[in-house]
Amino acid sequence: TDLADDEATEKFIDSADFVVVGFFKDSDNEKAKAFLDLARSDDETKYGITSSDAAIKKYEVKDNSVVLFKKFDEKRNDYTGSLTDKNALKKFVQMNSLPIVNEFTEKTAPRLFSGEIKSHLLLFINKKSDAYESVYSEFKKVAEEHRGKMLF
Repeated sequence: TDLADDEATEKFIDSADFVVVGFFKDSDNEKAKAFLDLARSDDETKYGITSSDAAIKKYEVKDNSVVLFKKFDEKRNDYTGSLTDKNALKKFVQMNSLPIVNEFTEKTAPRLFSGEIKSHLLLFINKKSDAYESVYSEFKKVAEEHRGKMLF
């Protein structure tokens, strides 16, 4: 999706649980083309691109940046790898587009099992249990330590 200005960018970011935005003043450069190639090849994720100086300033990014915005966990992940390495960018999107700890449901199951990471650790606990908060807190710490290697 082409995002004309900072308002369109904000609206796009608010449109889904997570989105990926490329900030490129020149959308014809090699880095922007690699980003757009990934966007075209990924039907699961919403991608937007903007060349707006106002959007670049508002989101405090530099030209030729990619950011994954989400409504959970850290709320934002800035990509720091090579923008021309499509595989690394794809892995970044896959890893950060899922919460650190996922609730297993019919809706989340396909995303959990179709990704690159094939190791999963499941926790079965009643949310109404007195021990839930402390167990979940410890589980989340372990999940953070193993992010990118295992899904929780």
